[in-house]
Amino acid sequence: EHVGKPVDMDEIVPLLLKLTGRDRHVVTHDLIKQDGSDQALTEPLAIVLRRFNNNHELYRLMLARFRSECESLLRELERCVKAGDVTEAGGQLHALKGVAATLGAKALALQAGDLEKQSKNYQRAELKEIFSVETMSLLSTLVNESDEQLSRVLHTEVSSRRQEDAAIVPLSPAEFTDK
Repeated sequence: EHVGKPVDMDEIVPLLLKLTGRDRHVVTHDLIKQDGSDQALTEPLAIVLRRFNNNHELYRLMLARFRSECESLLRELERCVKAGDVTEAGGQLHALKGVAATLGAKALALQAGDLEKQSKNYQRAELKEIFSVETMSLLSTLVNESDEQLSRVLHTEVSSRRQEDAAIVPLSPAEFTDK
């Protein structure tokens, strides 16, 4: 069996239980489908948060570094392309794919993954042709749009949770005892 990144606990736990022979009483949760399309820019927040054990604060901290981390990887990719370093270019694409997939930037992860697969067949001279200004611009645009969408969705979720929390009226000690 192969488990790809990003690791999804709803997929890996049943697999591990099956492989260890302890899968008889396992209940699995169906993944939330966005629109069934691989064209979606990002994954639903609920799925992404599972990777972070539903820790909104940890995800917020990681997302705050997403754009700068991806921009750094793109700069390094551009350096590799200029130097004709096919192997290192593939490594940068792999890292970009991993960061994007972990944080829910689905379209960016797919694009980086496709380019990584293709890079295995590239020759040194072909790198500059394949990684044109347009390709690098597309990756940069996907980074920016993914960051904006993921940040907006997280902000909406956090705001909604705060409103729900504010609507909760605490019970007095007497009410608590009665209930």
